[in-house]
Amino acid sequence: MALYDAEDLTAFSMIYEAGGISSAERSSGRSKASLSRALSRLEAAAECLLFERVSSGLRPTEIGRALFVQASAVRTACEEADTVLRGATGAPAGRLTVAASATASQLLIAPALAAYKLQHPEVEITLRSTTEAPDPKGADIDLVMRAGWPSEQYLLARRIISGTTGLYVDAAGLGSDASTTIADLRRAGRIVIDAPDAPTEWCHAWTLERAGETLVLDAPPYMRIAEPSVVLTILAAGSGVALLPHFYAKQYVSAGTLRRVLPDWEGPSLELYAALPEGRTRIPAVRAFLDTLIEYARGLKLSE
Repeated sequence: MALYDAEDLTAFSMIYEAGGISSAERSSGRSKASLSRALSRLEAAAECLLFERVSSGLRPTEIGRALFVQASAVRTACEEADTVLRGATGAPAGRLTVAASATASQLLIAPALAAYKLQHPEVEITLRSTTEAPDPKGADIDLVMRAGWPSEQYLLARRIISGTTGLYVDAAGLGSDASTTIADLRRAGRIVIDAPDAPTEWCHAWTLERAGETLVLDAPPYMRIAEPSVVLTILAAGSGVALLPHFYAKQYVSAGTLRRVLPDWEGPSLELYAALPEGRTRIPAVRAFLDTLIEYARGLKLSE
């Protein structure tokens, strides 16, 4: 009898694709310990190494490369079987796993999940807050929120929200009135959102427009932050200026902790997409949540 199973082969394929156990842990949500144990069982069964340990991570051996073909087939078969079984009842049931940044989780996903749970109390929900923009197929996630269209060809995507952006500072920062100038902002420290799926126009120079005019703020950032919620906290503490979606900032503005500066200037739009493997659309629990999420987003005020 084999000393390993389909779960071990699935874990192996995740490690192979990620290039290391730590990377696989971040992308899949599985613990490093469980991934290591799965690899150990397979190497014990093979009586040889499946990866060479190198400074950059793990490099597959010849046997490892051969096994990956079979492990990928097993993983795909398991995923397809899971899709069939979860869609068997025709009604939302079983589990639902969603991933998003902490900010999107708080402002968008969590309220939608609350409404969804009231309608479908039998569904078991897991929400993963992450800055890694995980691959939902590789991480066994039903739906992940992405900033921008996903690059993976095998993912389906549905635009959930689209809104504009602007410049924000601490409510008492750079003077407490409307007299903030472009020169003031050029001297202020730029706090840049630098998440894995962040649009390039957020991560580098900021380009804003007003009635045909263009403003570029390109001073070297003094902070790069992966999670927008942390940027909001830093701003509220009185430091820096950030380019933010109005949707993210409006509750802080209402609370009097942040204010928008140069309000006539608009930054690039933010588009958040729900990305999911094609097969997940056939699962009633997933399909029903996507409908709930779209409906919730329609009721949001996405401008300032």
